[in-house]
Amino acid sequence: MDNTITQEERQPNSLQVPEDSFIVLWCGGYNTWTDVETLFAGLEWAMAQDAKIHYLSVGANTYGGPDNVYARLLGMIEKSQYRDRFHMLGWRPWTEIANYYRESDVGLNIDALHYETIYGTRTRLVEMIATGLPVITSLGCELSDLLSAQGAGLTFEIGDWQSLGKQILTLAADRDLHSDMTQSAFNYANNGLSFATTTAPIRAWVQEPKLAPDRKAVNFQEKLQHLEYRARSLMRGIIWRVASLDK
Repeated sequence: MDNTITQEERQPNSLQVPEDSFIVLWCGGYNTWTDVETLFAGLEWAMAQDAKIHYLSVGANTYGGPDNVYARLLGMIEKSQYRDRFHMLGWRPWTEIANYYRESDVGLNIDALHYETIYGTRTRLVEMIATGLPVITSLGCELSDLLSAQGAGLTFEIGDWQSLGKQILTLAADRDLHSDMTQSAFNYANNGLSFATTTAPIRAWVQEPKLAPDRKAVNFQEKLQHLEYRARSLMRGIIWRVASLDK
């Protein structure tokens, strides 16, 4: 299957889709933690309900192997009766990305449940809302909760493909909601998530540095205990090195 768009069709506004199409944008790699099953099921279900919905993907697999998630997604698309509405551009130059943001109606992020999702974040979401592009994202990273609270994005539980589909339909059907979210997304990115705001605490600390409030003074007995632990650690290291020389 070849869903790659030709040179003449590189920009979203020349995809030869109807003017009232609702374009759902994916921008970035399809990593091992990308839940492509939920992604495809939600999109296909939404497409079945609304013929205006199109999926635009800028990005591809991030690792080799015969069964990477991107190849699996392409295989599912090939069998879909809505495959003509999946526009898979693959990797594109960075200079083109801003244009895809402007031409799309909503940005999409979806993760599986694992530690990287919980403790990491998704900078692609920040890039999207900085251009005023509202987003739909799976819950998981802290940013997903912040975007929901600020009215800059809609969310769904990890693995819930039907909720993903419903959120796409909700935003496609309600232009007032879409307009409000567009403004909220732009405002939050350029105020609440701006460099000046997010670096304010560290800049304030630099002006008057001090120890963390849970850093208590150490008494003499605790100092002796720390020295004992350090001495034991050094002795273990010496013993291991000496033992390894005999082999």
